[in-house]
This record gives sequence, structure tokens and C-alpha cells, in this order.
Amino acid sequence: KTTENKTFKHEWIMNQTFYTEGEVGNIEWVLTNEQKKIKGLNCFKAKSKSSDYPMLTVWYTKELPVSNGPSVYQGLPGLVVVAEDYFRTIQIQKIEYNSEIDFYETLYKTKYNIFIEEKKKKEEEEDDEDW
Repeated sequence: KTTENKTFKHEWIMNQTFYTEGEVGNIEWVLTNEQKKIKGLNCFKAKSKSSDYPMLTVWYTKELPVSNGPSVYQGLPGLVVVAEDYFRTIQIQKIEYNSEIDFYETLYKTKYNIFIEEKKKKEEEEDDEDW
């Protein structure tokens, strides 16, 4: 997630490479009262109302005061612990505190630059195929 509230995602689905950008918080959620424990955390279920994200269900916890999650699965009143859609399930494995901010800023910039370069190559390949 960037300071401009954008996320960048690079994934492989059925041997296809996809590069996507999304706005953080553009998913409308239906918050439910359904609860369960995941990794020792009390979690609540939320479902996407958006037709852009059909069959998307997440479990989030309010025990960690962070409104964040993987990819664009954000905008909830807590940390997304599990995200499930028709392709896959993403689950948090470990939570730990690390104060090495410089390391993460460098890592983010490196990953962001790689993402942009790979996305540009993919777009150029697609343009070449159109000719």
C-alpha cells in the first residue's frame, strides 16, 4: 500500500501473469456478527458487496489496531487475518513487531520498482502481439 492509498499486485493464475493496481478501501463490505478464533485472535467475518469481488470473504480482528490486509482487501475496522475468494485462501502466518523502518522502506521501493518494470514489459509484449 502506498501513501496515495494504492496497492500493486502481481500474481499468476492458471499460467497467466496479471499486474493490477487498486484503490485501497474501494471494496464495500458487509460486516457480519459471525465470529471465530484464528491463530488465537478473535475474528469477525465480512463479505464483499462489490460485483468486482464476487465470492470474497475475509476474517478480520479488532485485537490489532491496524486497518490493513493483503492486496486491496482493506478498509475494515481491523487487520485482515484470512481472505478467501474463488481462486485461493490467504491466511496470516505470523505476527511480530519490527522497528527497522529503513529496511522496510528500502524493501518497498525495490519491490515497487520491480513491479513497475515487469508490468511495463508485460504491456509491451501484449502490444507486440497486437501487431
